[in-house]
Amino acid sequence: MTTTDQPLSIDDILNQPAYGRGWIIGPVTHVDQSRRQCQVADRTGDTVTVCYRPEDEQAVLRSLKHPDECRLKALGLAEYQPGSVMTSMADIEQLFLITREEAEHLTFFSLWREMWDAVDRSDWPKLPADMAENHDEYLAREYHNDD
Repeated sequence: MTTTDQPLSIDDILNQPAYGRGWIIGPVTHVDQSRRQCQVADRTGDTVTVCYRPEDEQAVLRSLKHPDECRLKALGLAEYQPGSVMTSMADIEQLFLITREEAEHLTFFSLWREMWDAVDRSDWPKLPADMAENHDEYLAREYHNDD
């Protein structure tokens, strides 16, 4: 058995990044226009690297220029490090500006509801009825379908 054939330990698995759909809301603190990336500060002050689309550049630059007035709100594929800390976001689905006051009144549940409402109604019947009961089986099927 080579080192690549060794099974992963539970620590190895827990220390792997996870990916999922997520929101980031906050002021833009830095922009790299050549890479179309910006840093967005969350409520804790941690920053998340957001890869934005060309059509989003004006919103990104406005948030950078007016951090006391507006916040960037982006929905996309996020990478999470162990401990559920979001570190980056790509594949942006939505990105727009909101006022600082709007950002302060957003809750987890209001954001979750927005994501729920964004799912096409025709996709809901495709979800497993048992939700996560057979999570490992679904992941194994998905893994084998990628080969």
